[in-house]
Amino acid sequence: MVHLKPLLQLLHFGPSLFTTLAFGVYLALAAHGLPAAGPAALLLGGQLATQFAISLLNDYWDLPADRLTKPDKPIPAGWVGAVTVRRWGTALAGLALALAVPLGARTLACAAVGLGAGLLYDWRWKRTLASPLPFAAGFGVLPLWAWAGVGRAWEPPVLVGAALTAWLVVALHLADTLPDLEADQTVGVRGLAHRLGPRAARRVCWGVLASGLVAAAGLGVGLQADPLLLGGTLLLGSGLPAAAAVLYRRRGPRALRPMAGLIESAALLTALGWLAAVTV
Repeated sequence: MVHLKPLLQLLHFGPSLFTTLAFGVYLALAAHGLPAAGPAALLLGGQLATQFAISLLNDYWDLPADRLTKPDKPIPAGWVGAVTVRRWGTALAGLALALAVPLGARTLACAAVGLGAGLLYDWRWKRTLASPLPFAAGFGVLPLWAWAGVGRAWEPPVLVGAALTAWLVVALHLADTLPDLEADQTVGVRGLAHRLGPRAARRVCWGVLASGLVAAAGLGVGLQADPLLLGGTLLLGSGLPAAAAVLYRRRGPRALRPMAGLIESAALLTALGWLAAVTV
């Protein structure tokens, strides 16, 4: 029997739900309101299954390292067996793709990209210099996935929104990695942030986010975005990192995790807000 808390940990429930909710916002933008119930259920169910599959298989592949650095996690702590987690993850991956089939080839292709990017990151790429690429692909495909799922064409604002999302998510990835740099390095994880080192990784993270905000402003004006939505998005997208910087200056390394959360929120909310501003 798996208790609730270890199960939620295995599913990475908070981040999985947050990503699915973000996808729901993309769906609402694509449908100009509430999408039809049937496609919406398939799309949201497929997205949640994707996130859960990525989470479960991440913990399965991380088991050797977790035994050394995080022995209280559900699998090394003995709450659930590794084989069981692998079976759940594989089944949910299959379910995620199956739910995309009724919605057509474009939707299935997007679902495969989103799932494949997450699994590649878990399996190997988190340990390489190319660690941001699966993050960029997995999040960048979300608007394309949403538009395909409701049967709409990929018009230029959507394609630009996907590219902007992919860029901003590089900052999200670096921020997400920062709190665990030391523990990761002890077990041989050598992603981009690890190779840069803490100070350079923070600087690159801020630089990516800042350049993404500048690009969002310029592209928004060029695509005649709604000025109020664009302005609010840019204000929020710059305000959250500013708060993160103040927090880090005051508390130092102890603030890494909340700082990362603020940066991650800024990146994703900027991507969502920008697309809303150019598609309303």
